[in-house]
Amino acid sequence: MTPKSSLLIPLLLSLGLAACGGSSNSNNASTPPPATSSFTQTAEWDITPQQGESYCYDIISQTQSSCENDWDIKFVMDGRTPAFYTNSGASGEGKGGALGGPFDYDWETLKNFPSGLVDNQGENLVAAAYLVDSLDNAFAGDNSIGSQVLEYGVSGHLLLPNYSVILVTDDNTSESTDDAYAVQFTGYYGGNSGSASGYPTLRWAKVGNSQGEESTAIIDASHDQWVHFDLDNGAIVDAPNGSNWHLAFNRYNVKTNSGISGEGKVGTFLAAVPDGFYDDKGHPNSNAFLDKNAAANTLPLLFDEEAWEKPSKASDWQTDAVKSSLNPAYVAEISPVFGGPNGPKMQLNYGWYRYYSGIEGHTNHTLAAAPENGVMLRARDGETYARLHLTTINYEDPADFNSATTWTFELDIAPK
Repeated sequence: MTPKSSLLIPLLLSLGLAACGGSSNSNNASTPPPATSSFTQTAEWDITPQQGESYCYDIISQTQSSCENDWDIKFVMDGRTPAFYTNSGASGEGKGGALGGPFDYDWETLKNFPSGLVDNQGENLVAAAYLVDSLDNAFAGDNSIGSQVLEYGVSGHLLLPNYSVILVTDDNTSESTDDAYAVQFTGYYGGNSGSASGYPTLRWAKVGNSQGEESTAIIDASHDQWVHFDLDNGAIVDAPNGSNWHLAFNRYNVKTNSGISGEGKVGTFLAAVPDGFYDDKGHPNSNAFLDKNAAANTLPLLFDEEAWEKPSKASDWQTDAVKSSLNPAYVAEISPVFGGPNGPKMQLNYGWYRYYSGIEGHTNHTLAAAPENGVMLRARDGETYARLHLTTINYEDPADFNSATTWTFELDIAPK
């Protein structure tokens, strides 16, 4: 399978610490500040979060707001750590987004951006550099377009399939795959010309199909509307409900009848990625993607259950949730060391902040802001930009990691 980061540390799970950050890199932070800057306004946002509550900030009016309408960044407290979202894509109806990783630039470098569309070296940024929030299920991945089943840039600007096998069940309450389907993407282009984008091509078969008989479909998902599809009948569904569709498509995006996307009990699971499509570092192998026989060579994998991984429990099925680039994986700055006299020793960088355990000068299991890291956001109007960083996390009782916290963010705003 495509290599992914291994992030499961038992202590973090027991503490409810979600992976909500990433690394920070400096891109020529020594560049002199721009002579002129569109970031003409500054603001501060303070939050004293309660468990399970959401808090939103309106960059345009520079006020905390309800999370119903006028918001640009959302902070959701889950356990003792937050998740962050932009008003975009799967999270909202706005035109927001986050630039890149998003911690590809440190705060000092971001301070040298003259605008939200020009970087610190004077290079223009395209709108697509701002990533929108997406759906998270087995069809979603960690590549540049957030897909597990398609790769971009292996050959020019084309999207090419990697023929991953995704299991799709309509009962995510059971680990059984007896009534599930095995699904592969085999293409993305079609229409009258045969080369128009937004036409995902699928083939699928019932798990346990010993006859090697697959079904196929080319789906016109090239418009703004989601197209709902029923694998049982191999047909588009015009009036979707909680039981008559499995998958829905909007260009290369896929959602399922589950979680935030539907009332059904669909679940998805990544069963296999064909050998040879990625190297041991997860980089795509262009020869495999461009092989004219790739579709035929990978067809047997659709039926080869011995080559698959399968759910071992019902919770292994993925249901639709929101994935934001504001919540990348943490980076271990001190590799976890277990068994010490003061408990495990860890220092983890979550981008916005660090988590400490067994580190001198820090109360165990506490968080501290990482103000040297920053993000660039696009607001919901698609024209206002803000750079922001977390400056402090203050504990009501610094000796008690369970005590109430106050989080303070600093923003520089470039109005439209």
